[in-house]
Formats: sequence, structure tokens, C-alpha cells
Amino acid sequence: NRTSNFYKGVVANNGIIINDNSLYQYSTSNNTTVTQTTDKTTAVTSNGRTGQITTTAASLASGRSVSFTVNCSQIVSAKDVVIVNIASGATTNTYGLTVTAVAPGSFIITISNNSATAQADTLVINYAILRVQ
Repeated sequence: NRTSNFYKGVVANNGIIINDNSLYQYSTSNNTTVTQTTDKTTAVTSNGRTGQITTTAASLASGRSVSFTVNCSQIVSAKDVVIVNIASGATTNTYGLTVTAVAPGSFIITISNNSATAQADTLVINYAILRVQ
């Protein structure tokens, strides 16, 4: 097993590990990291099935949302599912993340400031792609 000896499973050709309890895990060999430049609307390229995106610390006004494109060769269909969450950099419930579009070669993440004040945090966003055929 290439990712963890906690999981005792078989690595399939697509890098997914399936064990006896039907848990799914991607191999760490297909994980990428990228850091955004300029502001929170700047597009990034991250070609892993899983990855981390570090945003800029640009300010986001209370109640506002911004979107950015993630160019990713792992997205092959608009049916693919992208899961996102904030790994670090934010106070609990301050931000909301949504995947607002998926198309072959890219997806769009929208960051919303749910707080009563402007926020200027550097967020670390995790993502994982589930291929749907």
C-alpha cells in the first residue's frame, strides 16, 4: 500500500485504494499543491486528483463572494464531482466554499465571507475529484 499501512487495500489503476470496509482513498502520488498570486480571483493550475490550493490574503468584504478557476487536467467530464473544504487559515464558519462549475479541464471555486466584517485570511483549500462515467 503506497499511502498508509492503516488502510489494507488494493491500489487500482486509477490510484483509488479500496479496502474491505469500502473506504476510498487516493494515492498521495497524484496530489498537487499550488499557491494563488495577486488576489482571490486569480486562476491556478493544479493537475492532481487531489490537492491543496493556498489563496492570497486579499481582503474579502462582509457578505461578498469571489470566484476563481482551477485549471485541472483530471477533470474529464462535467459529470465529475469536486469536493472542497478549508484545511486551515480561517476561523470556523467565517467562510463558505462552493464548487460553482465543472467542465472538462477546469472547475470554479467560489469563496464567500459569511462574517459581519471584512476578512483577509490566507486559506488553504483541499480538493478531491471523483470521476463519474
